[in-house]
Amino acid sequence: IEQGAPQLRVIEAATLRQTVDEARAPQRFTRLILIGFAACALLLAVVGLYGVMSYGVAQRRHEIGVRMALGADRRNIGRLVLGEGMGITVAGVIAGCAGSLALGRLLKGMLLEVSARDPGSFVAASVLVVLAALVALWIPMRRAVTVDPMEAVVGG
Repeated sequence: IEQGAPQLRVIEAATLRQTVDEARAPQRFTRLILIGFAACALLLAVVGLYGVMSYGVAQRRHEIGVRMALGADRRNIGRLVLGEGMGITVAGVIAGCAGSLALGRLLKGMLLEVSARDPGSFVAASVLVVLAALVALWIPMRRAVTVDPMEAVVGG
């Protein structure tokens, strides 16, 4: 283009930032969709773990009452419930990490400044899942440690 060519018209003027943002819009949208699915998956995992552990505590109410009547303190009962729930959680985290490593190549094109096998991402995701599991296990654990041994043994 010659300097000072008045016959050329500007059809669409945009800054470099606008052009780059427009080019990256599909990737950004796809990432937002994946984040939404990940949040839904985490919520489903938390609700599922809560449901399983609440059901387990309700089914084992008599057993928990007997344990408490025989001398188990609330800390032991809490550890029992948390241990079972965290066992399920750790198994899920291991399976999720293995699946992510196996399927990481599929997402490689969508990752901008991180590799598909980034240890920091795996650690952050695992810590988030474990923290969410602890929140999900809180209510079943509280129900387990507040079981009245007399009610559970006599009423069971």
